[in-house]
Amino acid sequence: MVTDRASELVGTAAVGLLLAAAPGVLQFMAASNEKSQLLELFQVQA
Repeated sequence: MVTDRASELVGTAAVGLLLAAAPGVLQFMAASNEKSQLLELFQVQA
């Protein structure tokens, strides 16, 4: 999975992936675990 590989590359415990759908609009794509998924979803709502 992309998030697992990204976590290995940067040496972190968890990774979330957001993509810019349009200027100023973020869209949640994936997360390496449930905690990072919740954090990314909160960030999209902000």
